[in-house]
Amino acid sequence: MNQAATEREQLISHLNGTVSEAVLFFSSMDGDFFDGHQTARAVLSHLVFWHREYCSITQDLLKGNNLKLLKGSQALLNERAFCEYRSTSMSDLAACLTNFQKVFTTNLRCLDNWDANFPFKMGCRKTDVGGRVRTIERHIRHHLTRQQRAHQRGIDWINAYYPQEDTKHP
Repeated sequence: MNQAATEREQLISHLNGTVSEAVLFFSSMDGDFFDGHQTARAVLSHLVFWHREYCSITQDLLKGNNLKLLKGSQALLNERAFCEYRSTSMSDLAACLTNFQKVFTTNLRCLDNWDANFPFKMGCRKTDVGGRVRTIERHIRHHLTRQQRAHQRGIDWINAYYPQEDTKHP
């Protein structure tokens, strides 16, 4: 395996580990758990939503198709994700994330040109495939770490630092 292929495989492996950790954590969480910023359901819903998009985008990259990118602000698209998955159980959402990650991993391994631009929505910055995979991993890690810390610290800590927040909203 050449150096580029080894680096790609390391990126994929790192992302797989982070997704696995997120799936394990979120599958047993109460969807209403609030970390001071978002509920666990809101976080997992938007991770699943975006992973579905990454699968679609990498599939289009593989086939050489024009990319079908979402339009709208990040906040609007994340709200759409929450609404779309509002009635899905946390364990089902976690299973969806696992399944999308398997497809995404397969697509990434089949993609020869990692120098290709990998946008995630209309109007986003240009980033190559490796850069996008790094960004995706950091994004998931950020949400996971924030939820884990809040869960470890407990509801009293959350209420002390976020007393004005309504814990039922994403």
